Amino acid sequence: MPKSSASATRGFINRIALCFDFDRTLSEGSFEKLLARLGVEDSQRWRKEQLQPMMDHGWDEILAKGALIADHARDKGLEITRDLVEEVGRSLEPFPGVPDALPALRCLGEEASGGAEVMIYVVSSGFVDIICASPIAGLFDNILGSSMHFGENGKLQTIKRTIIHSEKARYLLALAKGLDIAGANEPQDVHKDKPLEEWHVPLDQMIYVGDGGSDIDAFNLLHDAGGIAIAVNASEHGQPWQAREHMFDAARVENLAPPDFREGEEMHRTLTLAVEIVAKKVALRRMSEGE
Repeated sequence: MPKSSASATRGFINRIALCFDFDRTLSEGSFEKLLARLGVEDSQRWRKEQLQPMMDHGWDEILAKGALIADHARDKGLEITRDLVEEVGRSLEPFPGVPDALPALRCLGEEASGGAEVMIYVVSSGFVDIICASPIAGLFDNILGSSMHFGENGKLQTIKRTIIHSEKARYLLALAKGLDIAGANEPQDVHKDKPLEEWHVPLDQMIYVGDGGSDIDAFNLLHDAGGIAIAVNASEHGQPWQAREHMFDAARVENLAPPDFREGEEMHRTLTLAVEIVAKKVALRRMSEGE
C-alpha cells in the first residue's frame, strides 16, 4: 500500500537501541571490586576520606580515582596490571537474571517490531578495561566508558579516557546520530544538524537504564526526545532511591524498580513493556514506508 503523502510521515529507521549504565545497574560496582582487590575494605570511607577531598579541589572524579589507586598500589608494594584488572572483571557478578534477560529483550524487540535490528550498549563512567572482562561483556554490541592505558609491560600508566557523568547524554546522542566515538576527544559535533533519516537510531527509539544521580542528564535527554528512561533502585534494605533528591520534573523516569531482571520481576516486566512500546512504534513507522 503506497503512502498517501511523502511529507505526512517521518523517516523510518529500522533499529532500536537498548542502552545501560553498568555499575549498580546490571552488576555490582566494578570500581569497588577493584578497590577490594587492592586491599581497600571500606569503599565508602575511601570515597569520603580520599576521593571527595580531591574532587573538592577540582579533580575530575575519574582522574582522581586513577591517581588514588596508583598511589595506593605503590604504597602497598602492589602493581596494577592489565591481568589484574581483567581478573577483577571476570569476578564481577551480574544482578539476578541479567544474562538471560538481555538476549530475550533483543529477541522480543526483533519480533515485536517485525524485524528491527536491536542494538544493546553500555554507556558508563566506569572503566571499560574491567567491564569488557566481565561475564556479560559478550551480550553488548559496544561498551563505552572510561579507560586505562597500560604500558608494554602490562602495568597501568595513566587514565587515557574519561566519561564523566554529564557526558553520558553526549555519548547517547552520538550513538543515535551514528557519529565516530573511537578517536581522541570523541564524540564531537554531536549538536550539529543531521537529517533524521541519516541517524543510526532516533532517540525516541532508544531506551536508557541507569541507577542514580549520574544518569540525570541521560534521563533528561531521553525524556525530551520521546525515548524511555528507566531507573534501577540498587539501594539496600529498601532504602529510598539515592538519586531521588536530584530529580526534577523534566528528568522523571518511566519507572523505578529493583535490580532483579528475572522473568516475572518488576524490572523484567518494565523492560519488556518498554521494548514492546518502542517495537510497536517501529512497526507503525514501517507501515508509513508502504511495507
